[in-house]
Amino acid sequence: MKFLRNLRYWLEIFSIPFFTLLIIHLSSHGLEGFLEDIFSENILFILGIIFSFIFIALWNFSPLKKLVPCKHEHCHNTTKIIHIFAICAFCLHFFPASILRSQLLAGFEWTSFISIVGLSGFFLHFLTDIIVTIILSLAFPKLWEKIISIIFISSAWGFAFFSPEIFFSYVSEINQSIIFIIGAFVLAMFIHLPHKTKKCNDKHCH
Repeated sequence: MKFLRNLRYWLEIFSIPFFTLLIIHLSSHGLEGFLEDIFSENILFILGIIFSFIFIALWNFSPLKKLVPCKHEHCHNTTKIIHIFAICAFCLHFFPASILRSQLLAGFEWTSFISIVGLSGFFLHFLTDIIVTIILSLAFPKLWEKIISIIFISSAWGFAFFSPEIFFSYVSEINQSIIFIIGAFVLAMFIHLPHKTKKCNDKHCH
């Protein structure tokens, strides 16, 4: 567990700038559906940055902070419901990330710096997802709970991976914009100052 937490710590450090760009990209795309006829593309990008930092601030400086899965270092018996909610929130972020990954791969060019940076960001993000999945699942005390947690999270990731085409085929543009903004908000929960795990002295820790 200590190795996984330390590895997650370093992956988070490297993935933060990539992840921030993804959130800005999502926010800009979401706002575009509502404000495209009013503001230019550059203004929408600036608004996307502003919205992104507002979302990040909400997850870091409000009661929402305790719901962030990556900050669930000590999962006590009294916090199991909150832990399950955190896992659901963690799974929800797979979907907007999958949409962006689909867009990136569709226009991917080996000679494009943005494409290479985006692909690198998704690779680091994927490794972080695997590690967080293991950490969140191992927090449960019983073996069957750990197994169900891993299966649930993995199934959500798999469904999200194959969902972008379905998403764009059946969801209207205005609803896509709403989902993009919600997705940016959900993804913003993972932007925080990386921290290493401290030893828990609580007798209820497991």
